[in-house]
Amino acid sequence: MQGNSRNPWTLATIAWMGMLAIVVLLTASQYGDSWDEKVRADGGEMKLSYYQHLLSGDFAGAMQLAPREDNYPGFHDLNLALLKRVSPLSEILTGNLFSAFLGFLGIIGTIRLARLIGGPMCGFWAGVLLTLLPAWYGHMFINPKDIPFACGYIWSLNFIYEWVVKTRSPSRRTVILCGIAIGITMATRIGGMLLLCYLAMFIGLTWLNSLRFEGGKNLNASILPAIRVQLPKFALVACIGFFILLLYWPSGQLKPFSGASETLQNITRYDWPMPVFFEGQFVSAPDLPAHYILSMILLKVPVLILFLFMSSVILFILEAAGDWDKPRVFQRSILGLFLVIFSILFPVLYVIVRDSILYNGLRHLLFVLPPLCVAAGWAVCRLNDIVIAHRPRLVWPIRLAFFASLLLLVGNMVRLHPYQY
Repeated sequence: MQGNSRNPWTLATIAWMGMLAIVVLLTASQYGDSWDEKVRADGGEMKLSYYQHLLSGDFAGAMQLAPREDNYPGFHDLNLALLKRVSPLSEILTGNLFSAFLGFLGIIGTIRLARLIGGPMCGFWAGVLLTLLPAWYGHMFINPKDIPFACGYIWSLNFIYEWVVKTRSPSRRTVILCGIAIGITMATRIGGMLLLCYLAMFIGLTWLNSLRFEGGKNLNASILPAIRVQLPKFALVACIGFFILLLYWPSGQLKPFSGASETLQNITRYDWPMPVFFEGQFVSAPDLPAHYILSMILLKVPVLILFLFMSSVILFILEAAGDWDKPRVFQRSILGLFLVIFSILFPVLYVIVRDSILYNGLRHLLFVLPPLCVAAGWAVCRLNDIVIAHRPRLVWPIRLAFFASLLLLVGNMVRLHPYQY
């Protein structure tokens, strides 16, 4: 927020986040344990015991505590095990607050990315919409896997965006922070490795875009310099990321490469034959229809946010077509929005095409909600500009309808408390 500290939207964002922090602290004790917290807590204790044996020289005992079938690295679990040793609060409340802290950081990451793409107003509305999204807010207190992963995912997108808008020479700070963010995401769930593919893909897209405006005349001459600049920095990101992954994944230390590949295959084809209540009946999870996750998104994401997201996609297509011949505008604004939309649509389409086993609503794709709100926040700003320019008489009626929709969301959050998820 440097350089914008007196912007009214920046002040409004700070006030909103301060109010949210107070609400979180006052209500965290009203949430209990969820389905995964006991399992993840046991996993954290096991990983902590592994390091206690390892650092004391008991290598044989450490190896017994690093099971090869452990599919989940322990960024959340190990840190929570350490936190419980010093926290004066109960174990449940400590876990709730730690999870809420990561959810809070996820909202900050959402605000930051929206500000980078659309400015302070965009950042404010992205943060408000994510806060008032019941599925996100409720999971913030009780979900030790999906909330930490979503937090790492949105912060990784922040630094990937910083990288691609400075693709000729990303700063050392951006490279290091990108590696840390991707590493933390992988250390929560091994599927975070996909972010390295995102980074490589968007580096390539920005290079091709810049080459397009050079007429493609120096194709051969530009490949080697681009590789010399990008490859070492990409390799540094991968090294930082895998170091953090292995730090929180004892079983991965035994077979880092083959273990990561096997685990990725296991979790994408995870066999969970328990019944799931869907469309009025119980269905075995492997037998759920392909449209299950789409139905869950339509049911659990408020209509206002869905409308704004669809508006952002339409406006993105129109503006991308209009800015196709403007390299600087295209690279900074449109390519950034493309990154956000891609980070939402690709995972959803991937799990549908791959026929991955999903259950418990949309929690396995909870990480798409922050970028969804970034796109929605951007749409609020663009639609506001369009209405002011073309239909000024409708400005206040539309704004009143928008604020009424937000109040409806607040009412739903209060009514559902503490079962917002």
